[in-house]
Amino acid sequence: MKRAIRLTGVAALGLALACAVFFPHILAALGSFLEKSEPPRPADAVYVAAGDPSGNRILTAAQLVRQQYAPEVIVAGPEGVYGFYECDLAISFAERAGYPKSYFIRFPNHALSTREEASAAAAEFHQLGVKRVILVTSDYHTRRAG
Repeated sequence: MKRAIRLTGVAALGLALACAVFFPHILAALGSFLEKSEPPRPADAVYVAAGDPSGNRILTAAQLVRQQYAPEVIVAGPEGVYGFYECDLAISFAERAGYPKSYFIRFPNHALSTREEASAAAAEFHQLGVKRVILVTSDYHTRRAG
């Protein structure tokens, strides 16, 4: 019995040591699985997925319009902080960064998940006649959002 407990302890210690040594490699592999991206190609619009409080997504999307990959950015965003829609806050942020308001189409919605947002966005794309979209989201979100 003591031998089995000792072997279990040694195995657990070995596993913990292996995890500690290979932790960065394990995280990198998991992260690369979550990322699914490709270089931008010309499209009818750029779509900014909701959920970026840092503003990186909206600025990346605006830069894609500036580089003429698409004529406009559709900016998603649910209602949130103090009754403001995230899309309105994002567009204001991009304007303060020097991008013209004419780049952006606001897309307020009430989606509470990526799946709900994708469904609402598909309907919006259909209404606007958008067939090809460049999706801008966070690296870790690309596989799920795509």
